[in-house]
Amino acid sequence: GLAKAVTYRSIAAVPLLHEGNPIGAIAVARANAGSFPKRQIALLQAFADQAVIAIGNVRLFDEVQARTRELSESLEQQTATSEVLKIISSSPGDLKPVFQSMLDNSVRICEAKFGQMFLCEGDKVRAVATLDVPVALVQEDERRG
Repeated sequence: GLAKAVTYRSIAAVPLLHEGNPIGAIAVARANAGSFPKRQIALLQAFADQAVIAIGNVRLFDEVQARTRELSESLEQQTATSEVLKIISSSPGDLKPVFQSMLDNSVRICEAKFGQMFLCEGDKVRAVATLDVPVALVQEDERRG
């Protein structure tokens, strides 16, 4: 069967166990028949144990990285909100810098390429802030006027 097709006569496998649950295995095969020496099996088991530790470390690292990203995003959002509030308080009666700050922070936090903010005025829509809007889009908006 399969052993003849791939020309191995002996196989040894040890499980990768995480908290008693199998999460994988290390398997080796060789052409000659017979059992593997205990020292080789012990080495395979040591490698399996180290692999489980490495997998656990990567998972922990990934979890820490994800949590750090979440906290960083939260801080970034709080900072952006704070910046907008400062501009609101320092620009009474002048909405243009407020809208621009909101848009600038929105584009940055959303990692967008450009942004526009509009206000509805009756049946018309007016751009009140823009950031890095492509020329073709500006021209199209002007054409529609």
